[in-house]
Amino acid sequence: RDAMPKGGQLTIATKNLSVGPDSRPDPAVELPPGRYVCLEVRDTGVGMEGEVLAKIFEPFYTTKQLGQGSGLGLAVVLGIVKQYKGFISVESRPGKGAAFRVYLPCVEGGMDALLPGEAPKSMRGGHETIMVVEDNHALRNMIKRTLRLKGYSVYAQAGGEEALAFLRAHKDEVHILLADLVLPDMDGVELAGRAKSLRPGLKVAYMSGYVGSLMTMAGVLRDSVLIEKPFTPERLLGNIRKLLDCGRAVKHGS
Repeated sequence: RDAMPKGGQLTIATKNLSVGPDSRPDPAVELPPGRYVCLEVRDTGVGMEGEVLAKIFEPFYTTKQLGQGSGLGLAVVLGIVKQYKGFISVESRPGKGAAFRVYLPCVEGGMDALLPGEAPKSMRGGHETIMVVEDNHALRNMIKRTLRLKGYSVYAQAGGEEALAFLRAHKDEVHILLADLVLPDMDGVELAGRAKSLRPGLKVAYMSGYVGSLMTMAGVLRDSVLIEKPFTPERLLGNIRKLLDCGRAVKHGS
C-alpha cells in the first residue's frame, strides 16, 4: 500500500533451494550450505534510495510522517527471521520497486521441535492493580479474566490514548502497565514513556509476537518485561508476579 500508492503489481513466490559450499544464489547474503525455503515478496512501487536501504531494519527507523508508523515493522521481520536461523535480503532502486527474500532453513521432523519451551509455571496471584492495553478484543478479555481470577484488579483499554486518559484520573491506583507493543494509535514504547511521566515508578510489561532479542537491542527492556505471544496463563501470571516482586529489570520471557 505504501510502496505503490497508485497501484502496481505485488508478487509473492516461494521455492525450495539447495546451497552448496561454492554456490551463492543471492549476492546480497551469504547462505551457509544447506536446504532452504525462499519466500520472495516483490513490488513495482517507488523503490528506495541507498541511504534508506542501509537503515530499513533498524528498530524505530521510519520514513513515514510522525504518527503514521512506528518503525518496527521490518525490524520485527528481521528479528523473527533470525530467531529461526534464517536470512533476509533486499534489493531496490528508486522508481524500480523492491524485492525482499527470506531464506529459512528446512527442518526435519515435526512441529514439536520448533516450539519454544514453557516458562516455569507460577499461578500465584496478588491484589495489585493492572492496566491492560490490547486492541484485540478477545485477547483483551482473556487476559482480563485470567488476572481477575487470581485476585488482581484490572482495567482494560483498547488503545493508548484511552489508557492515558484513565491514568490521568487514577494514576495512583495502577501498579503495572501491561501493553501490546503495537497499538492502533501509538506503539507500546511511546505509551509506556508517557504513562511513566504521569506515574513515576510505574512498572511495564510488554506483550508481543516479536522476539525478545529485538527489544533488548533497542534498549527497551531496561526496566520492563516482554511476554512473547502466544503465551499461556501460567506464563502471563508468572511474568506479572515476578515483575511486581522484583525491584530490578526482569529478563524477557523468564
